[in-house]
Amino acid sequence: QYYLNDLIKKRSLLTDSIVLNRNDEYRNIPKNAVKENDTVPYFYLPDINGDFYSSNSFKGKIIYINFWATWCKPCLVSIPEKNLLIEKFKDSDNVVFLNICVLSEKDTWEKTVTERKLNGINLFANKNWSDILIQKYNVSEYPTYFLVQDSRIIKPYCDGPKNIEDDIALILNRIIK
Repeated sequence: QYYLNDLIKKRSLLTDSIVLNRNDEYRNIPKNAVKENDTVPYFYLPDINGDFYSSNSFKGKIIYINFWATWCKPCLVSIPEKNLLIEKFKDSDNVVFLNICVLSEKDTWEKTVTERKLNGINLFANKNWSDILIQKYNVSEYPTYFLVQDSRIIKPYCDGPKNIEDDIALILNRIIK
């Protein structure tokens, strides 16, 4: 009996360890959250140059969406990791990295993107769009990531830049074949 209880305890610790190490942004996913295979909620947002992008602008591409805010310390700390991930896929036309800034001031966003050299497509959501996107994507923590393909959510609330590379590569290999 003692050995069985000890084994169950060790297995539980190991499982917890694997989950925590696999998903560095592990979070409790709300009940009304977007789910795998849901259609991507619509958006129409400007980038830093004033060009507008919608959720329909990237048909046929793998999209790694990052919801972040300028006041969010984990968001700012993860910028170098995001840039490394983007660098790894720079030769692929099939992968798009979207950074959607919410709940922030536009001037602060522009300054942060420029000074910290955040790569990818940087979109700004004003107060109205922030409220809409936070509700539709059910974002309650920052940063929050989604993996999308063909206007469908493949992995909702997915791993951060440290742990998502294999998932993107796997999907990319399916597209190329």
